[in-house]
Amino acid sequence: MNNTRRLRWGLLSTARISADVIPGLQRSSKNELVAVASRDRINAQDFAQRNNIGQTFGSYEALLDDPDIDCAYIPLPNHLHGEWTRRAVLAGKHVLCEKPFVADPSEATSLFTLADLRGVHLAEAFMYRHHPKTHALKQVIDSGELGEVHTIRAWFTYPAEDTRADIRFRPGMEGGALRDVGAYPVSMANYLLDAEPDSVVAARECDANGIDTRFYGLMRYSQGAVAIFDCSMQSHRTYGVTVLGSIGAAMLTCPWYSHKPPVHLEITTSAGSRHITPNGAENAYFLETENFADVVLSRRDPEISADETVRTSRTLARLHRAAS
Repeated sequence: MNNTRRLRWGLLSTARISADVIPGLQRSSKNELVAVASRDRINAQDFAQRNNIGQTFGSYEALLDDPDIDCAYIPLPNHLHGEWTRRAVLAGKHVLCEKPFVADPSEATSLFTLADLRGVHLAEAFMYRHHPKTHALKQVIDSGELGEVHTIRAWFTYPAEDTRADIRFRPGMEGGALRDVGAYPVSMANYLLDAEPDSVVAARECDANGIDTRFYGLMRYSQGAVAIFDCSMQSHRTYGVTVLGSIGAAMLTCPWYSHKPPVHLEITTSAGSRHITPNGAENAYFLETENFADVVLSRRDPEISADETVRTSRTLARLHRAAS
């Protein structure tokens, strides 16, 4: 691909999460947001006008058929990720698909294989993984400053505004707390330990439709570490991650919205406490799409590999089965 021009992006749907991704695409020297598609053309036109997007399509298929679009961002409901990722890849588009990628790990593997065969880049949109604050925590663990990692505790809870209108509460759409917000602690634990758990234990609380509104998990790893997490879509808003080692501990107060304060990493050892403040002001969504462009333009390796995404998918599937 000619790496002297900006990559041309199209949005598949007008989902609310797009509002976090759009500003970074629009200020990038590598990316250019040119189009949005909706199954309702009027909705697409209204969204485009509000967000200064030049081109609209009345169907996802029409956007994917446009040869001038290089990349597709897919923020569709979870149960549609697999179908539209496959269609976009077959159309020759590079694809950034929102987390959680797909519920079936074997489908995740097949989609990455297809992307390789088609010569396009496919990535899961886990924005927190791109932030220097996340990298700083990983570096502290890898440096041995905390000693042997014993316990990772992570949590992500919030109160949904309107469960009746929220697609994450609808049966058959692969929503629920585990996939919506539990995916973050699961991804983080696997990333920090560079492994997936040997065994998992899980429990959940469900609503009348069988949707997990709260989820609790315990994951044991071969190196002796245990990760414990909880998540909720109907609890007071809280988030954080702590890592307890044999000689020290580290904590991120705001790990998931990683570009928001506090931006420091707190480390405590026998020598006392200190803060590490990485270059944390940059928006994580911007860093995500910048990395995506660099991969497409052969300037960098992907921050999140296919193996990591499949590993996360596999762990989520195991936890879901364990709580059933």
